[in-house]
Amino acid sequence: MSSLGSLYRYELKKIVHRRLTLVLLALLLLTTLLLNLQSIPLYSVGSRGADLTVAEEDGGWHTDYRAMLGGIPIRWVDEDGQAAEKTVGALEYIRTQRQFARAWSGKPLDDETIQALQAFLAQCDASADDGDATGWSYQNFYWVFQSIYAVGLNPASPHTMEQAIRDEIERNQTEIMDSLQLTPAERAFWAGHKQVSLPLTMAYTPAYRQLLSNARWIHIMLVFFVIIALSESFSLERRVHT
Repeated sequence: MSSLGSLYRYELKKIVHRRLTLVLLALLLLTTLLLNLQSIPLYSVGSRGADLTVAEEDGGWHTDYRAMLGGIPIRWVDEDGQAAEKTVGALEYIRTQRQFARAWSGKPLDDETIQALQAFLAQCDASADDGDATGWSYQNFYWVFQSIYAVGLNPASPHTMEQAIRDEIERNQTEIMDSLQLTPAERAFWAGHKQVSLPLTMAYTPAYRQLLSNARWIHIMLVFFVIIALSESFSLERRVHT
């Protein structure tokens, strides 16, 4: 048994020390790093951040990535009730956004919170000089706004309340079961399990979201890594008669 273990370790050493394996491993690590770095523009100038989209002459839109160098406006209402704004770089924008968002972690998304958000939006939108709705971009209630938006509802609508969130979640669950064509017995089975606790509890989870979204690409790369790293093993053994 010990001889088998020694042989196994020896075969692994031959594969790991091969130049092709080391090059592939370096490419895998570099690609994984680049996949994770894409979260910086996404949460700064992208759709999960300041959403800096610029209109093009042909009618299209593009994201203003140049703002990442220090041109991202971030807004909030200070303790004196005055609107404050400063222009920051990508990393500082993400840190500031995270600081405001974590203040809501663990708090319920109930009627009281939703009403406070809508009152805040009405006040900030009314103070906008150009008449556009800008209250959603203020960091004080930004995470509450995004939490409701993620459910599929309009946070500024007077019809959006705790019961509307409950109804939307139940409707989504029913649509999923219908699309999967679950039988009555299967629906009863899942109904007997623990359901979503309402009202929802807010939490700052972008890191987990990025890990889950990137995991599938890492798994695909690992499959190709194993295939390419092992593809030469048998032919090499035949050539050197080992």
